Amino acid sequence: MNILIAGGGTGGHVYPALALIEELRRSQEKIRIGYVGTAKGIESRIVRHESGIEFFEIEASGVERKLTSKTIREAWSNLKGLSLSLNIIAHFDPHVIVGTGGYVSFGPLLWGTLLGIPTLIHEQNRIPGLVNTLLAPLVDSVLVSFPETANEIRAKRAVHTGLPLRSSITALREKLDQTSAREYLKLDPNRPVVLVTGGTHGAQCIHDQLLSGSSELQECGVQLVILAGRDAVRLQSLTRQRNSDSIRVLGHTHEVGQWMKAADLMVCRAGGATLAEMTTLGVPAIVIPWPGAAHNHQEENAAWLSERGACHLLRESECQEDRLVKEVLKLLGDSTRLTSLRNRCATLAVPDATEQVLREVILHLEHGNQRETISLYRNWRRWNERLGVDLTRARAFRQRFGL
Repeated sequence: MNILIAGGGTGGHVYPALALIEELRRSQEKIRIGYVGTAKGIESRIVRHESGIEFFEIEASGVERKLTSKTIREAWSNLKGLSLSLNIIAHFDPHVIVGTGGYVSFGPLLWGTLLGIPTLIHEQNRIPGLVNTLLAPLVDSVLVSFPETANEIRAKRAVHTGLPLRSSITALREKLDQTSAREYLKLDPNRPVVLVTGGTHGAQCIHDQLLSGSSELQECGVQLVILAGRDAVRLQSLTRQRNSDSIRVLGHTHEVGQWMKAADLMVCRAGGATLAEMTTLGVPAIVIPWPGAAHNHQEENAAWLSERGACHLLRESECQEDRLVKEVLKLLGDSTRLTSLRNRCATLAVPDATEQVLREVILHLEHGNQRETISLYRNWRRWNERLGVDLTRARAFRQRFGL
């Protein structure tokens, strides 16, 4: 069984794919996993080094609408990406193709629909991205994280599955309590913990506001933990100058779930993956959408949760001076509000999302086995024989174009 997955650009596109891969390996004995990504995306740093995954690199990027030299370069890059996608499909011979978003998923999914290979899209956000919107009417199924999206997207079949999460996150839902998490992470069990995470793009403005108000937080006994990503080096330098044991800055960690379970309150962006983890683990949060998100999808994600009482929505434009620090301290002092946020998160969680997505993939695998699909690799010799093409010349043609 060959499964090709395409998606990248942000962790929100990559981590759901890795969660699905993990579940596929656990449930299927004989499986071959291929992953299509770009050299510049986060997937190149994360997926490329995962054992048992064949990583295929192509070029893909967004194209500006106005005609410039950059637009021409980007268009040419995407054309090469389309050609490479066809080459990958010819060699990998997938039985199903799954796209998790980003420009890199366009080529593999488009060729999959044209060649009759079962194709699925997973959309992480409340508002679908451009690639998923364009391909939704063509693919076999669109799987969505937010229930309303299934009714609004134009698709042959749309299913609300939730967002796949790694077992390292979902396993902590019932197995780890706050006290045990703090003990494991060597945090003071008697002082409140505030966790800050900015996602793939980071959140320098959030970091700076909290650091500027760190003395006020420290006076109230707050332990501030920042998962800073790209901003870690700068923040670590600043915190060393402050010489405070109440601030801990981490770059990248595989223990995100433990930090979430240990927190009394989280301050975060509104990417689909972050919100899915937050609701699954029931963490009260101040959610500050990244204003640079395409189609303002992060604010739509956060608004959906806020309307249902599952988060405290605060826009970046509202975070003036010490507003964020005041909101943090206000919420920490309101145990009733924190309990309400925690409970509402729990009701909106879809902890079995990975299993639901897997069922859809298996369903299309079985359906694909019952219908005739075009395989470039298996059928090339037969096509040449039907057309009366000299096989020696055909072989030279394939070698010339890398097929």
